[in-house]
Amino acid sequence: MRRTKIVCTIGPASWKPEILMQMIRAGMNVARINFSHGTCGQHEKTLKLVREASEKTGEPIAVLADLCGPKIRVGDIEGGSIELEEGREVTIEEGSAPGGPGRITSVYDHLVEDLKVGDRVLMDDGLLELVVTEKEGDSRVKCRVVHGGRLKPHKGINLPGVAVSAPSLTEKDRSDLEWILEHDFDYVALSFVRNAADVKELRKILHSASSHLKIVSKIEKPEALEEIDEIINETDAVMVARGDLGVEMLPHEVPAIQKDLIRKCNEQDIPVITATQMLESMTGNPRPTRAEVSDVANAVFDGTDAIMLSGETAAGDYPVLSVAMMHRIAEAAESYVEKHGETVHTRISELHTQADAICHSANEAARNMKAKAISVLTLSGSTALLMSKYHPSVPVLGCTFSEKSIRRLCLYRGVIPVRLPQNENFETIYYKDIETELIEREIASHGDRVVMVTGQPLGYPGGTNAMKVHRIEFPGMTRTFRKTDEDVEFGEGGKYDIYLKTKVCFNCGLCVRVCPVDIFEQKGDDIHLACDAVNECLGDMACVKACPVEAIKIEEK
Repeated sequence: MRRTKIVCTIGPASWKPEILMQMIRAGMNVARINFSHGTCGQHEKTLKLVREASEKTGEPIAVLADLCGPKIRVGDIEGGSIELEEGREVTIEEGSAPGGPGRITSVYDHLVEDLKVGDRVLMDDGLLELVVTEKEGDSRVKCRVVHGGRLKPHKGINLPGVAVSAPSLTEKDRSDLEWILEHDFDYVALSFVRNAADVKELRKILHSASSHLKIVSKIEKPEALEEIDEIINETDAVMVARGDLGVEMLPHEVPAIQKDLIRKCNEQDIPVITATQMLESMTGNPRPTRAEVSDVANAVFDGTDAIMLSGETAAGDYPVLSVAMMHRIAEAAESYVEKHGETVHTRISELHTQADAICHSANEAARNMKAKAISVLTLSGSTALLMSKYHPSVPVLGCTFSEKSIRRLCLYRGVIPVRLPQNENFETIYYKDIETELIEREIASHGDRVVMVTGQPLGYPGGTNAMKVHRIEFPGMTRTFRKTDEDVEFGEGGKYDIYLKTKVCFNCGLCVRVCPVDIFEQKGDDIHLACDAVNECLGDMACVKACPVEAIKIEEK
C-alpha cells in the first residue's frame, strides 16, 4: 500500500468526469485548483466535478484552493509573442496595454518602484534573463537581454534579490478567498509566503469567518527560509514550491533546501508537499525521464508526506498515466525504505500530551507485536496526523464521523480515511467496524493483531488516552472458556481453575512478568501454563487485568 499522498492539479486535461474518476482510481488523494488561472465560475464547476467523481468512486478526496499571490506576470503581447535577442535593449512598462517588439508590459504597478539599476529580471521560469540598465520615470525601466528567447504572454516574472513590495495576500486573493469560504474546500494555499506574519494575516481572516480551512504555506521566496521555523509554527502544512524557489535562488541550492524543509516539517508534525516539475516530461510523453523518476523517489526517501503533479494533470496529454506513474514510483521507493531499514527524519517533539505518549506507544507496539495496522479514532484529524508523523511501518486507519475530517486526512502520509457511521451503539460496534474495514481492504486477516488508539469514553474530542492491542477474532470465536476447546489450555488448581486461550494470546509476556508464582511460562514464541505451578495461584487476577486481549480467565472453585 502506498503511504505517500498524491496531489493533482485539475485543469482542461482533467475536466472530464471519466478522467477524474480514472485519476482517483490511479491514486489521486488531493485535487488542487489553481486560482492563478480561470474564473470563480470555472472553479465552481471543477469543484463540483471533483466531488461527484469522489462520490462515484467511493474514495474521499481533499480539495486544495491555491491562491495566486503576488505573482508578477508579463502582460498581453501583440502577435502572440516577441523574440528577445541577446545584447539588445528592451523596456518594461507598467500598465495593461499590450507589449510588442522591444517593449514588455506588466500589470504589477510597483514593478519600477521595486527595481534598481543592476537588478536581474527573470521571465518564463528563468529561461529568459534581463538586467536593468536605466530607470525612466516612475513607470518604465530599460533592460539589456542577457539570455534571450521567445517570450509569450502572461509568463511569470521573478526578481531575485529584490524586496517585492506587494503583500502576500493581494486584493485578488482576498476576493478569491471570500468565494472560497462560501464553498466546500478543505485546504487553502498561501503563495509567496515571506514570514510568519503573512500566515497570521490569513489565519485571522479564516477565524473571523469561523472557517476551519487548513493553511498550506508555499515556500518559494528566499526570505521565507530566514523565518522558516516561525512559519512552520504558524501554518498547518508546507509546500516546497520548487519552481519559483529554483528561479529566485541558484538551482543547485534547491535539493538541499528541499531536504531541510522536509526534515523540519517531519520533526514538527507538519504535513509537507513536494511540488513542481516532478514528472514534467509527461505533459507530452507517456513515460518520464529517468531523472524525474529519481526525483520523485528521492522526495519519498526524504520523508515527504505528499508529491504533487502540476501541468502533467492540468494541461498534459497523459493525466491518468502521470498519476499511475507517480503511484508506482512512490510505492517502489517506500518498499526500498522498508526492506533496507532506511529511516527518515521523524518527529522529535517531546511527549507533552496524552496523545503524544499514546501515539508513541502505539507505534512501538505495532512494531514489536508485528501488528498489521494502527487504528486511530480521531474527530478533528489531529491524532491521526500525530500518528502519521511517526512514519509507522504499517497503515494507519484514521476513523472519524466528520466528513470534513475525512477529507482532511487525505493529505496525511500513511493514513487511510475511514468514515464511521453515527450510531447510538457506537461503542459496541466500533471494533467490529474496524475489523471489517481491515479485512475488506486486505490489510489484515482473522487472527492478526491491530493497535487501537482511542479515547475513553469513545467518541469525545480531545480525549485520546488509550492504546489497545486488539486481535481480529476468527468467525464464530467468542470469549467463552471451555477446558475442552482446542484453543484453550486448562490448569486445574487447588482453589482456582485457569484458562489460557492460545489463539487469542499474542505472546506479549505480560502475564509472565506480573504473576508472582510463575504460573505462566514463555517457550520460544509461545506462552503456556506451567501446570505444576497452578496450585500456587493466589487469585489476585493480576494476569487477567494485564492481558490486553482478554486471553486469560481465572475461576474460583
